Amino acid sequence: MTTYTPDVLLVGSGPVGAALAHRLVVEGGLDVLMVELGAQESHPRGENRRNRADFRERDVVPPAVRAVGGLGTVWECGVPTFVPEVELTWQGQKYPIDAAALDKQYAKAGEQLGRTTGLFPTSVRHRAVRKALLEAGHDAVTELPLAARTVAEPDHERVVWAGTDALFGPLGDPAFTPDAGSFTLLSDHLCTGLSVERDGENRRVVGAVVTDLDAGAGVGGGGEVSVVAKAYVVAGGTMATPQLLAASGLGERLPALGRYATDSPIAVCRVVLKSAVVDAVEGSATGAALERIRQHRKRHPEDRLPIPHKDTPVNLFLPPSQDRPWHAHIRSVPEGVAGTSVDERIVLELRWFGICRPREDNRVEFSTTAQDRNGMPQPALQLTAGADDAANAEAMLRHMVEVAQTIGQFLPGAEPQLIPAGAGMQLAGTTRMGTDPDTSVVNADSRVWGVANLYLGGNGLHPFGNASAPTLTSIAAALHAADAITETVKKA
Repeated sequence: MTTYTPDVLLVGSGPVGAALAHRLVVEGGLDVLMVELGAQESHPRGENRRNRADFRERDVVPPAVRAVGGLGTVWECGVPTFVPEVELTWQGQKYPIDAAALDKQYAKAGEQLGRTTGLFPTSVRHRAVRKALLEAGHDAVTELPLAARTVAEPDHERVVWAGTDALFGPLGDPAFTPDAGSFTLLSDHLCTGLSVERDGENRRVVGAVVTDLDAGAGVGGGGEVSVVAKAYVVAGGTMATPQLLAASGLGERLPALGRYATDSPIAVCRVVLKSAVVDAVEGSATGAALERIRQHRKRHPEDRLPIPHKDTPVNLFLPPSQDRPWHAHIRSVPEGVAGTSVDERIVLELRWFGICRPREDNRVEFSTTAQDRNGMPQPALQLTAGADDAANAEAMLRHMVEVAQTIGQFLPGAEPQLIPAGAGMQLAGTTRMGTDPDTSVVNADSRVWGVANLYLGGNGLHPFGNASAPTLTSIAAALHAADAITETVKKA
């Protein structure tokens, strides 16, 4: 059996794990071993597949992401911050991480991702639709913060989406050697258990068992790897992280593990832009956007639409508020999804994401008898929206319809649809952060209650539910934990 003895074992290679690895190795000089269930499919590690020719401008998303980089290899790069009065406070409670400390880490995470709110100044549709919404009284409309940049092509600006590789930084190159510390990534490896022993009043993880899936036919057929680290971080996702803790026998000691789960109800539709909005495109354009329209008319005099064929995408955003606790995103549709009867340039997709507040009985349970395909305890999500959550979801749907009718008519077959909370679309809270060990799993430093050297990361830590996309906040929380993890290593 191969044994590794790093300073830190990091389970999971998604955006949270990658950002933390960069902080601990490149900036902290620690020895980090990362294990990932999926395969390494790109160079650099964790590249966003949406930048590839076979994904670009298509409505293609793999049904499950098992690869180095996790969801950061297919995500749509929305990186808003949590809204203080909606997602950082609830029933008189404040988010466990101090606001100033969280803002500091937001800035660092945003810088690493290339976060921007001014990506599409040359999108002629973006300008016209925003103008129509403002004139209709939707004063909060702005641009969704994105982790992306544009590259000038001969006839358009191509969007380059940030992937997990942006968070890995130089660690994304397997040949990179840091000035201090080290980084080893074991893909196709599954952490199946943590060995926990009593250490005075607390407990301590003394080792981890990892299965090398490449060495045999899956769990049970592969070779085992032993890891003895000074600190352990599990950032495997909102299901897999509590699953590993349950498999390690920690469920009995952590009453909130898997409980207080939250999810986002989602409303979605597609619209064909009204002729009035299309007719206003040219009048709304200035500078480079107006010049692109003129060049388009010169090249395509037969085209009745004043919209370049490769117009930069629409990216409009209505942030959550106390009175309207949902996140609204209006975007262009990928090529090929509108059918042959409608020009895709005048079709937009509207997605509204609501909030579901924590309730103790909303939970993920892990079977003591049944196993999933990886040989781990089978999870089952049980989540029911409260009366207030259901009412907010209905109000959210009505608001989306109101906004949609301001700018267009519904595309046949893509009329408004409400996906209720419980579908697991934005699951959170399963390893929630808090101040009480009875109602939370980790403290403000992401350390598991009662276990001196075990830390968690990911969307599961958010305690109050969220309407905004949670990725940036999850990364910020992990970066906040880095100092505590480093201190744990030093004391070992």
